[in-house]
This record gives sequence, C-alpha cells and structure tokens, in this order.
Amino acid sequence: GYRCLTSMVGHLLSQHKTTPKKEGLAFRCDCGCECYSTKHTKYGKQCEVTNFKLVRKTVVIASAIGKPAVAAVTAENTAAAPAAAPVDAATQQEQEH
Repeated sequence: GYRCLTSMVGHLLSQHKTTPKKEGLAFRCDCGCECYSTKHTKYGKQCEVTNFKLVRKTVVIASAIGKPAVAAVTAENTAAAPAAAPVDAATQQEQEH
C-alpha cells in the first residue's frame, strides 16, 4: 500500500496515465469530506485531518426531466442505492416539452 495520497496519485499518473477522478476513486477523510486530490478544506480552512480511506465511486445517470443528472454512489452503499430506470425516446421527448 501507499503511505500517502501524493504517492498514490503519482503512481496513477506515472504508471497508468490516469487520475483518481477519471478512475472513479475518491479519498474520504475522517472529517467526512471526499476529494479527488491530496488537499481539501473544511469550513473554508485547510483540514488538519490526514487519515483517508480510498473509496470507489460509480456514476449513476438518471433523468426526471430528460437531461442527464449525475449522482455519485460509493461502492460501500451501492447495494442500497436504487438502479436508474431507463428512459425511452418517447418519454424523453415528452419530458422535454
């Protein structure tokens, strides 16, 4: 494992030519904040907490008005998250008007 986020992000960039955000990986701080880089703020100030967990994010695309809405769901609660219902073309056109 990696001892710091900078090493992990560096590994993704140098060895895999990607970033945490592109791969759907977020760092969850003990303060509750999730970020895709090695820094985050809490209440407008740099957070002093340095303990992160790596969480995989999946993107669920759903639409109530015909335009895609993106919601992030962590792998930890994916089982509890409802699946997005498919929208056919006729329904989508109806929702747009």
